[in-house]
Amino acid sequence: MSYAKLEKIAGNIVETDNYLIQTTGLSADNLKEIRTGKYSERAIKAAQKIYELTGDTSHITHHIVQAMIYDNPRARKNFSRVLGAMYGEEQKEYIGRYRIPYIEFLRSEAIGKEVSLTKEMKKWKRFKPSTYDWQRSVTLPTELKKYEISQNMGIIIGDGFIYPDEKNQQHTLLLHGRKDDWHFYEDVVAPRMEQMFNLPIKVEAHEQNMEFLGKIRNYSDPECRITSKAVVTWLTEDIGISRERRSIAPLLKCCDPKGLFEGLCATKGGKHSNGRYAPRFIIFDSDKNFIEECYNLARELGYNPNEPKIIISSHPEFNHGLSHSTWQIGFRVKDIRKMNFLNPRHIA
Repeated sequence: MSYAKLEKIAGNIVETDNYLIQTTGLSADNLKEIRTGKYSERAIKAAQKIYELTGDTSHITHHIVQAMIYDNPRARKNFSRVLGAMYGEEQKEYIGRYRIPYIEFLRSEAIGKEVSLTKEMKKWKRFKPSTYDWQRSVTLPTELKKYEISQNMGIIIGDGFIYPDEKNQQHTLLLHGRKDDWHFYEDVVAPRMEQMFNLPIKVEAHEQNMEFLGKIRNYSDPECRITSKAVVTWLTEDIGISRERRSIAPLLKCCDPKGLFEGLCATKGGKHSNGRYAPRFIIFDSDKNFIEECYNLARELGYNPNEPKIIISSHPEFNHGLSHSTWQIGFRVKDIRKMNFLNPRHIA
């Protein structure tokens, strides 16, 4: 439905009704029934009908509800006042931090649920939702000490990259795995993030070309892109996650340490064996400080990893022979047997 067209034909009730019927699945009898009673009652009936037809509260908009409830085009300019009379007092409860749009209260009443993010506002004081977040009923976790939520936060710290964009309002949390993480992303990461943030999340391929043995080869890494101002500002402003460098310090204050560690292992860990010694499990990253934090957390949980060390490698046949360095800590079999692995490639 085009809101511009609704505005253009607003003065012609017959043309408006025909357009509503053509684009929404409403019938003339539906409109007749909706347009009985007080305007507040009409608004609720219109919102409920839209949800019945679409199953999606984002279609309950100011423009559509306004067009549905008025049989007198001149009266439409009063719709904001109608909503204000219905929900003005409720809005005042939150006006110190946010001006929740009136239409959100109407959506909530139409489906019999609490306005999205109000529970989160009572727990977290700094995140800033966008209008699009309200429309999609985005959610944020309020109990980070829960074991699975702490695992999820470890995944975010391990594989996450934060891109706030105030100019275009395209705040993004990008989760990027390695080429052998496809099962992990499809079976664990995407479903868990969908549940935590109430957003549809796809696993997409990030294609990259690298030279190996003199040939350019294509590698496909899995990634999930979560675009939400509420999610990104919650991570940066309420949780204190830095977009500049990886650190688990902010999460140690609010997460279950065991769950957090398992999320880190799933994303920053890997099996390692050079054939001469027993297989090991390592956690690695280019940031020495981050690996030291992981080392300290592992020790606090009763594991006995080796102290952080730097590994400098250079392969003449790989990526033009460029050398790179990583910091890592390693765990022996005794520790590995105590670990709970989330990533399928670590279980085999």
